[in-house]
Amino acid sequence: MNAAYFNCPSGIAGDMVVAALIDAGASFPEIKNEVGKIPLSDYRLRTEKVNRSGVEALRFIVDVEEGHQPPRAYRDIRKMIDESALSPAVKEKSQAIFAVLAETESHVHGVPTEKIHFHEVGAVDSIIDIVATCAALNQLKIDAIYSSPLPWPKGSIKTAHGIMENPAPATRLLLEGIPTYPVDVEFELVTPTGAAILKALSTGFGSPPKFKGETKSGFGAGTKDLKEPNVLFVTIGATKTGR
Repeated sequence: MNAAYFNCPSGIAGDMVVAALIDAGASFPEIKNEVGKIPLSDYRLRTEKVNRSGVEALRFIVDVEEGHQPPRAYRDIRKMIDESALSPAVKEKSQAIFAVLAETESHVHGVPTEKIHFHEVGAVDSIIDIVATCAALNQLKIDAIYSSPLPWPKGSIKTAHGIMENPAPATRLLLEGIPTYPVDVEFELVTPTGAAILKALSTGFGSPPKFKGETKSGFGAGTKDLKEPNVLFVTIGATKTGR
């Protein structure tokens, strides 16, 4: 069984997951090809090596043309994925992540999932982050995902709904049932997309599984420089059955 273990000392976001998986061996051209099966426009994908507090890591960047990407309804995103030429495994994982996000937003705003409109999450870059993550996992033949506990920051953050306590309400709900620990950082370390990826796909949280044989590592960079390296670390390898 092939497993991926995400070590998240600086949190997790969709772009960090994609970058870490590419750095660990997933083919960027193949990911671009898979993402291209989704009917989106006015964007460009690229990667670049950066240094985050002394650690060299990879960034996954979605350049989006300003003003061409309106908020999208959950039902439209679901239909977009269903009617695409994505592989069944990528479709299934992508739908699972968006279902978790829709249920969370429904709870936060008190409206049915069918009436949910995504703002940050519905932006083209977040749709791409989710599909690209699932494409990379499929390409690397990952059977199970594990994660370290996640950092819980402090302060407040700016969202599409105004200034919110950090973490924002949706992220707080997504983190229920996931082990966390407090950190002295006033920055959004765990994004809704990052939390939803783990909530939907992770087998468990805590220490790494027992890998056997060779492993591959990937370093995915966050967008900002922090005091500590803003990097998501992934280790990929074969494991014994179970943990």
